[in-house]
Amino acid sequence: MFTLRRGNSKIIVSMPHVGTQLPESMIPYMRKAALNLPDTDWYLEDLYDFLEDLNVTVIAAHYSRYVVDLNRSADDISLYPGSDVTGLCPTDTFSGKSIYKQETHLNTTELKCRLNQFWYPYHRALASEIARIKAIHGNVIVWDAHSIRSEVPRFFNGELPQLNIGTLDGTTCQQGLIEKMLDVIKSNGDYSWVENGRFKGGFITRHYSQLSLGINTVQLEIAMRSYMDESSLKPNFDNHKAQPLRVLLKAMMQSILN
Repeated sequence: MFTLRRGNSKIIVSMPHVGTQLPESMIPYMRKAALNLPDTDWYLEDLYDFLEDLNVTVIAAHYSRYVVDLNRSADDISLYPGSDVTGLCPTDTFSGKSIYKQETHLNTTELKCRLNQFWYPYHRALASEIARIKAIHGNVIVWDAHSIRSEVPRFFNGELPQLNIGTLDGTTCQQGLIEKMLDVIKSNGDYSWVENGRFKGGFITRHYSQLSLGINTVQLEIAMRSYMDESSLKPNFDNHKAQPLRVLLKAMMQSILN
C-alpha cells in the first residue's frame, strides 16, 4: 500500500498523495479524464531525492487519492468548514468534474473496505514511525509533503504562492522551528511564500501534533510551477527548475535538524 524507508533523524516525511495506482475493480467505472489522475502530487519523490542523505524516514502512498484520501479523517469531517472540498473517497476532481461515468455514492461496505485496505495501514505505519523516532530523540518533526497546481479556482482565487506552510495557525509546531524554516526561505528570496494561508495543514498535520510530547507537524504545499511544467494533463518534471528548490528544501530541513 505504501513505501516505507526508515531513517534515524528527527524528521519523518509523509507523502500521502503521490500514489498513482488504482484497484482494478475501480478502473471500468472511471471516466477517461479521471484515469489521468490530474490531482496527484506529481514527482514529489523526485523533488525530495535528498532525504536519504539526511537520514530521514519517508512514507509514500502507492494508491491514488481517488481511492481514499489519506490526509482526511476516517469520519470525513471537513477540515475547512464552509469551503468547497473533496471527500474522503472523492467522486469529483479538483476541477469539479466527475471521477466516475455515473453518479456514485459509496455504500458503507465499500467505504469500510477502502479504509481497511488503504487508510488504516498507512496511518498505523506513520504512528509507529512517530513512536520509534520519539523513542530515539525524545521529539519528532512530521513534514507532510504536498504539491498542487498553481491555479485551482475551486479552492482559491488567483495564483497560489510557491511555498505554502501550514501549522494550523502556529499550533502544530514549535514557533522556533517555524522561524528557522522561514529564515531559510527569506534568505533565499527566490520563492513566494505564505504561512497558514489557504492551506493550514490537513488531517495528518492536525491529528498527529502533540507539542507537549515533543511531536511537531508541518505541511508544505508546493505550487507545481516551482519544479515542473504544469500546462499538460500530466505535468512534466523540470530538473532545471527543481534543483534550486531541492537545495532550499534541504536547507530548510537541515535548519530544523540543527
